[in-house]
Amino acid sequence: MIPDPAPPFEVGMSDSLRGHIGDLIRRATAHGIGVEFRNAVVDILFALRDDPREAGDPLRKLRGMNSILYRVSRNSLIGYYTIHERIPMVTVWQFEPSPQHPLAPPSANGA
Repeated sequence: MIPDPAPPFEVGMSDSLRGHIGDLIRRATAHGIGVEFRNAVVDILFALRDDPREAGDPLRKLRGMNSILYRVSRNSLIGYYTIHERIPMVTVWQFEPSPQHPLAPPSANGA
């Protein structure tokens, strides 16, 4: 494991996930909550860069990947990411609005 304090972590994600986040920001803008939504995304990404172990809750160790899976939740947004155990590297795997968020699918928010 990387000794604390670690240097800023490299944060990576797939192009598909980047596109998904962009789509969510566009949808949020159409709902009049674009600035707040974008700020929440930026807040999460900065937290993952600066102190990912404290940003979220550890869920389980992924032995084959030498990583630990975490979940972060801020402002009704939920993200799943891994932190490599030896390299200061974070990989974001999923990013979605929580079921209570205005951008959640209708089946998720009980509508």
